Amino acid sequence: LLLSNKNLKAAVMVSVLYNVAGYALRPFLGSYQIKELGFGLGFVAVLSMITSISRIVVSHRWGRYADRRGFAAMVEKCLLVLGAAWVFVALASPTTGKWVMPMYCVLAGVAMGGINSAMTNLIYDYVPREQCADALAVTQAVAGVVGFLTTLCVSPLVTYIQKAGNRLFGIPIYAQQFLAIVGILVLIITAVFTRVVLIRKKEGDA
Repeated sequence: LLLSNKNLKAAVMVSVLYNVAGYALRPFLGSYQIKELGFGLGFVAVLSMITSISRIVVSHRWGRYADRRGFAAMVEKCLLVLGAAWVFVALASPTTGKWVMPMYCVLAGVAMGGINSAMTNLIYDYVPREQCADALAVTQAVAGVVGFLTTLCVSPLVTYIQKAGNRLFGIPIYAQQFLAIVGILVLIITAVFTRVVLIRKKEGDA
């Protein structure tokens, strides 16, 4: 029944693409802040607080937005905000890091204030109530495995760029900057997919 539900398969694809972007970048951000950007642990803790506070402030606002527009629209907007946050990661270097990473943390907190609950409730929007637990389990299993495999595939690239003196094809770039650029593209694709396949279809059905 789950595999025959086209809307559910589209929602699962959104989660999979989101995990591809997230698992390509996030596992390497911590080391980037300490090693390449040269942040102290105290500053890293401050950045974490900025993310948490931003997330707390906007969570209820995202909830009200979802009540008005639906969870698919909420996912789309959260993905775009997260993409904007990763622009600052792409701009982060030892000379700019202390200025741009706080901006990343603010926007990332805003995005994460809605995206996790939106992804979960997006699944619930497209399956009967009695199938919700199974649908969520399938979604998390598939997206989790894909995310893990993404990290495994990306790790050799990170090592390659670092060993090449932080260069790719002769272009000076840190591995995390490159991953952020790729992640932004994936997030934009995911947001467009959400708009075209889920939001417009739901508006058409209405």
